[in-house]
Amino acid sequence: MTTTPKTGAGGGAGTSKTSRRRQAARTVASPSPAERAAVKRGSDRRGRGISPWLAIIVLVIAVLGIAGSVKPFNDLQEVRREQAEMEAQVALLEQENAAVSSQIDLLERDSYVEALARSELNLARPGEDVYIVTGVPKSASSLAEEPTAEKPGPLERLLDSLRSLY
Repeated sequence: MTTTPKTGAGGGAGTSKTSRRRQAARTVASPSPAERAAVKRGSDRRGRGISPWLAIIVLVIAVLGIAGSVKPFNDLQEVRREQAEMEAQVALLEQENAAVSSQIDLLERDSYVEALARSELNLARPGEDVYIVTGVPKSASSLAEEPTAEKPGPLERLLDSLRSLY
């Protein structure tokens, strides 16, 4: 049996529909080298976004970073508080130092030492007589120094009377 070439509207001799489709698929635009490289890299995931595992890993790293920075921040706050306390102590010691320095300056003067010896130790120069008076009533200045008891106000008296009931 001999075969005769088929001719028809579809093309040349001896072509069937499937072979024409294959040839048409081959002749469609072949991918460029950039497209081939993109396929090899797996960039066909354009619309999917980031992987959920990647998001979880980034979140864990961020949480660990924040948690790791809390202790140093608390340590910094504690050091600043200690620094403020020490600065207050330094200021107090400087005040005390200034008071002691002024006392030393006064003690270097003979007139101050003499006045201090007369008033505190009841000393006198040779040839002077010292009289110590005892039993003197309180002066007006010492009475003013004693605190006076204030009379309670009307509200305080009312509260005291209510307290006495119970």
